[in-house]
Amino acid sequence: MSNALRSALPRHAGRRRPSVKLFISYSHKNRVWMERLGVFLNGFQYDDRLANRGLQYLHAWHDNELSLGNPWDGDIRQELEEMDIFVPLVSPEFFASWYIQEVELLRAKDRHAVGEILIVPIIIYEANLREKCAFLHGFKSLPATDRWWNSYPDANDAYKLIDDGLWMAIDAALRRKATKKP
Repeated sequence: MSNALRSALPRHAGRRRPSVKLFISYSHKNRVWMERLGVFLNGFQYDDRLANRGLQYLHAWHDNELSLGNPWDGDIRQELEEMDIFVPLVSPEFFASWYIQEVELLRAKDRHAVGEILIVPIIIYEANLREKCAFLHGFKSLPATDRWWNSYPDANDAYKLIDDGLWMAIDAALRRKATKKP
């Protein structure tokens, strides 16, 4: 799996095309699910919908991209400032992670509160968001409300729902960027 999800499309004459950055938040105990999502998202770079939306690139960042020799906390906090869409991979392990709860999720809450980002939870395992994380309970989750990723016997059914939902979020992020231009 590549460390970056990028599609370098040529710039239009004299104007820079927009980009969208996703921040994938997950527990390391759920790395296999992040890798599955990563493979799926890598296909976005070849998707006609990228060019049809005028996107220069789409980047799904996760901590596998941390660079050697730099303090990882600073790198993660920088990525939290640059994200357009926060994508938490929700599981019991996600809820048990101090760093996710106290750094990543808190920053996502703050940035969402002022209208800077979108939040799109992907539920891996059954999770009672109302009790575990009331904040995330308020968001439409993927693959579908009241259904979690590992409950689909055919992974393609879940991927289709995740695909549709993420593209809806990408469109919403692009609309936000267009209205915030100076």
